[in-house]
Amino acid sequence: MRQHLVALTVTALLGLIAVVAFFLIVSARSQNHAPAPVGAKTQHSGSASAPSNLD
Repeated sequence: MRQHLVALTVTALLGLIAVVAFFLIVSARSQNHAPAPVGAKTQHSGSASAPSNLD
């Protein structure tokens, strides 16, 4: 029974990591490649003219 619990926990943790990584990749791609309208996303970057240089 203990091995079953360990397997379930490991599977759940791997699933959570996969979901978080997927959302991080999608958000990073949408920020880098999608042309955002002017003044839409200026919270994370100081100026609206410069693209995000967080690479």
